[in-house]
Amino acid sequence: MNITLTRKAYRQFLIAFRAADIANATAGTETQVDYDGSCSFFFAAPNFRLLAYQRTGQARVNLTNYNHVPNIGTASLGDFSAALRNGGGTSTIMTRALSLVVIAISEAARSRVVEDAMYKIITGGSVNLDNYEFIFKAYNQPARYNGFLKVDSSYSPYWRPLKKEDYNRFFTSSEYTGKDMSPSLALV
Repeated sequence: MNITLTRKAYRQFLIAFRAADIANATAGTETQVDYDGSCSFFFAAPNFRLLAYQRTGQARVNLTNYNHVPNIGTASLGDFSAALRNGGGTSTIMTRALSLVVIAISEAARSRVVEDAMYKIITGGSVNLDNYEFIFKAYNQPARYNGFLKVDSSYSPYWRPLKKEDYNRFFTSSEYTGKDMSPSLALV
């Protein structure tokens, strides 16, 4: 499956990627995403976890961690294109470029809020991704709370990407006990 950073193609990619992740969760297989013939990315199902990447003509690089780097900052279409073209170089740990890959693919597949930010970027804007950090860290709990994931984090029959209202419902509930995050969806 190919990712292309134009509005229509990107929308079609996300639909296909979400369907592949659901199918691969049952089959226990990986989803491969290719960019511009220069780099491939491999994702575990369920929930779109980046496992590895492979630049054309080089060996596959398996990641040893999955956590975003802190302070990603502002990013533009050029930043995302470069990240998708180069992957993490040869790094086995998350880099800023790999965080951008995860945002463009995994985070956007999980969240309509991030998907909308990507549309802004694709149409020529730039986005301060630090404003989205709490969304990147908060997927499983809001998804379970809203009935989109089961307790074991597998997909429920009602799964869909989280919307702003889903985050708000969770963050204003008694289920949310986060003392280290003070989310403000007004920023995004």
